[in-house]
Amino acid sequence: MIQLLKALYNIRLLHPKALATLLYSCVRRGVNVMALLEFAKRTYRHAPMVRSDGVVWSFEDLHEKVLITARKLSNHEVDIKSGDRVALVVTNNTSFTTLLFACTSIGADVFLMNPSLSTKQLHAFCTENNIKAIIHDSTYSFTDNVAALTVQEIEQTKAAKKRPGRARVNRVIIPSGGSTGKAKAIAHKPSLTNYLAPFRACITTLNMKHHQHAYIATPMYHGYGFAVFLLCVAAGKEVIVDERFNANLVMKRMTDHNVHLLIVTPTMLHDLVQVKSPKKLTIQCIASGGAPLNEPLIQRATELFGPVVHNLFGTTETGLNFIATPNDLRQDPRALGKPIKGMKARVVDTRGKVANSQETGSLQILTKSGMEKAKQSWYSTGDLVVKDEKGRYYSRGREDEQILSGGISVYPIELEQLLHEHEQVERVAVVGIPDERFGERLHAFVEPKVSALTEEELRRWLKEQARRELMPKKITFRSQLPYEQTGKVNKKNLRD
Repeated sequence: MIQLLKALYNIRLLHPKALATLLYSCVRRGVNVMALLEFAKRTYRHAPMVRSDGVVWSFEDLHEKVLITARKLSNHEVDIKSGDRVALVVTNNTSFTTLLFACTSIGADVFLMNPSLSTKQLHAFCTENNIKAIIHDSTYSFTDNVAALTVQEIEQTKAAKKRPGRARVNRVIIPSGGSTGKAKAIAHKPSLTNYLAPFRACITTLNMKHHQHAYIATPMYHGYGFAVFLLCVAAGKEVIVDERFNANLVMKRMTDHNVHLLIVTPTMLHDLVQVKSPKKLTIQCIASGGAPLNEPLIQRATELFGPVVHNLFGTTETGLNFIATPNDLRQDPRALGKPIKGMKARVVDTRGKVANSQETGSLQILTKSGMEKAKQSWYSTGDLVVKDEKGRYYSRGREDEQILSGGISVYPIELEQLLHEHEQVERVAVVGIPDERFGERLHAFVEPKVSALTEEELRRWLKEQARRELMPKKITFRSQLPYEQTGKVNKKNLRD
């Protein structure tokens, strides 16, 4: 309760009317994200909520469109009802926001799916997870046990007369691993206690109460974009989205709509700093997440936008865990910062013991285990980190990327960060490969700024910069590295 009161205080809603509205919304809609929209509609009314492709909806507009869409879903021949499971395969637009709230208002469990999944991957996931219907804005066909509904088809359906009432406690499920392997369903049970710590951390560290206009460039089907979207709803902020990321368009949106808060991945930020920045910019905070930053990128962004870049770190399973401030990143681009208040983390060595200060180990987060269980347990994120004497954490890459070269632990991220410092290197990714003599060595994939860059020149530069075990066995030049929509390099693609 104390955490809830502090959170309401942070967004200036700690007064009897707001508390009564929150309680009323939960009683009326149930404990789900629809209750959040109900609360926002009654609190912010005619303030702009979502802007996409020239369309602007207020909180009240969105609320009304959600109720109409829910009645259409209930009246469709597929007959989506409370307890059903629905896969939402929609890009960043007003349809995503409407359908998300509409499904939860009915009481359905909503699976936020990556639109880049193949039809085969999507149908396999839906079959395994007992999905009743796929709602999409692309092209998927019907199968024997899963119905596919287009956004246009739902819009043309006649709405039922009866409005949805109070829904049961339902879930939003964010599958992980779908773009590089088999997708796994990670369910987030609505709980104020689960969301209060990250909510307060974003409000205070990112100073969100002063950022009225937010541009979310990251996919909202991903945990990072989805969490920021819900945060903006709760705080009464306007969210600006486009279906696809385009650096020139984003820069124009930032200028035209006085964007204060920008949500991006490092890849998106890299593209943005290549665009000529207009003089009129109101950006106050850039929150990057989904992949590591590097020093040249941070420096370039700081030159253009000022010291406003933050790094957000979390996982689909544990949510937001760390926020690195501009000062943290200035000291070390691999900084994760300190765990957010209310979050407990630790570093564990190969023996399962808590690691010493400055010792690389596996990052573990104390969280509630399983989808529904309340029991707390330590969850291993699969990330390698170092903790310093002041309690700050620093990334050392992924556990599955670490290699043993001649008996020495080598971390690909170290070579990546080093190569980013070369003035003719645009982007880089490093993976481990087998080696007869050393067991494993590094393979660097380099996207050069100029085609004139040669392997000989790069190796000569590296000899002056890198210790022996970081020298790559192979260097491969690529005109463009393969990236996922979440901003990470698809290293599985490189290894294959």
